Amino acid sequence: MGTVPLRATWASFRAMLKQQFLLLSRYPLNLLANFFLVLASVIIIMLVMTLFSPETVGQRLRGITLYGFVIYLFLSHTLWTVGMSLERETEEGTLTGLYLSPASRFLTLLARAVAALTWTAVAGLAGLLLAQTITGRLPVHQPGLALVILLFTVSGLIGLGFAIAGLALRFGQAVELAANLLEFGLMGLCAFFFPFGLLPPALQYLARLIPLSYSVDAFRTVALGEPRPELLSLEAELVIIIVTGLAGPPLGYGIYWLNERVARREGLL
Repeated sequence: MGTVPLRATWASFRAMLKQQFLLLSRYPLNLLANFFLVLASVIIIMLVMTLFSPETVGQRLRGITLYGFVIYLFLSHTLWTVGMSLERETEEGTLTGLYLSPASRFLTLLARAVAALTWTAVAGLAGLLLAQTITGRLPVHQPGLALVILLFTVSGLIGLGFAIAGLALRFGQAVELAANLLEFGLMGLCAFFFPFGLLPPALQYLARLIPLSYSVDAFRTVALGEPRPELLSLEAELVIIIVTGLAGPPLGYGIYWLNERVARREGLL
């Protein structure tokens, strides 16, 4: 008996996911613009590093920067494509479909996130391949474990996107400023583009309070084949990443649901 609702839920999610991919395909120029923006960002990063980084540390530094850049891509696209998209749809008056449908709102939001971040993954992979073309082969060690770390990291970020979406429904454009501050704050504290050791001691302490820091650290350590992470042991970082990845979506949706109820009560929806 328990398998029937599970199959129905999975079939419903697949249908929602297909619908989201169809919606994305209606705006090919937006997809291409996003794709080429990622490639342009990689080219700029590579040119700067080629000009200013010493040859002796070039390969390791390129790996640290580019693998950090991949996680930064998912963070940025989660904040703006998943988190702030509902606020834009509220302004445009196109949000009604989410509330008129009898389907699960959680699955609908999840399908939006998975479809959007799948394209992010394609763009990120293309960016890494382009970087290798420009500056030579990047070190790639334990790709399976690195992929697992990335998947749990993205799952945790989806929860963050749900939370931002709920706040955006309630507070509108005011959340844009908070999202910008969050993005740039995490850009520094999570050391996407440089080793954590370059952070001042006080900021290193703050970095250890942010779960995403451990994703960046573990992902780069595994991909680069380094002996140990900078922040904690690899085993401890994996536990934090897995717990964050599993807890992120339900916690994020809980924040979304609470803010949605308040927004409805205040007549904002």
